[in-house]
Amino acid sequence: MGVQLTNAQQVLDISMPNEPAAHFDVGVVGLYPAGGDAAIEVRAFFNDPNGSIREDPVTGSLNASIAQWLLGNGTFTALTQHPL
Repeated sequence: MGVQLTNAQQVLDISMPNEPAAHFDVGVVGLYPAGGDAAIEVRAFFNDPNGSIREDPVTGSLNASIAQWLLGNGTFTALTQHPL
């Protein structure tokens, strides 16, 4: 499941869930103000085989999905880079 919060700070403020869960895969995204060093904040939470909730700081599949989602809903536009 993907959840978009109002802003990046809300994503950073999420407390790590500490109750065991089965089938817990949640990606959270929030936008930074325009003109900053970053555009979005992303966090990914999932459960390990024991049911404990973990955070994956670099989830390629989530990042790719969020890119498609935010491009698809018009939040961002794709830029084409030309070869040097």
